[in-house]
Amino acid sequence: MKRLRKLLLFLAAVQVVNTVSGIVIKSRFLSQQIGEGEINAVGVSGRAEEKVTSTDFRGGYVRAVMGGVELDLTEATIEDPPAKIEMTVVMGGAVIAVPEGWKVRVDTRTTLGGVDERGASDEWEHPDLVLTGRVIMGGVVIIHKKTDLVSEEV
Repeated sequence: MKRLRKLLLFLAAVQVVNTVSGIVIKSRFLSQQIGEGEINAVGVSGRAEEKVTSTDFRGGYVRAVMGGVELDLTEATIEDPPAKIEMTVVMGGAVIAVPEGWKVRVDTRTTLGGVDERGASDEWEHPDLVLTGRVIMGGVVIIHKKTDLVSEEV
């Protein structure tokens, strides 16, 4: 009985630490300042969905830590390319839907993870969107298609 009580106490403590650390990480990422035409999509131990309809999209941040982010840029336009998105994906995933014809350059550093670009253009010289940052034990999917429901394409 004593061992069971210790085990339950240990499991409760682990859950409290997990919850508190998730709140701290999420609040840190959400506190980043963004301007007009920028996004800050954060999925920490959960899911975040963002749909961007800006006529002057400039970029922003995508953060997925043990969670996921779905970013729909199919209705966005870029006046002064390239727009830049800084990504942090750790043991999570991100799906980014871009309009057909956008050229996307991926400059992420990947460790035990991957980036999959579906329907990519062969021209990389003048990109419309540049993705930078880190992908650690996670994945990123870029979909070049006009769609409202990103998750149906995956």
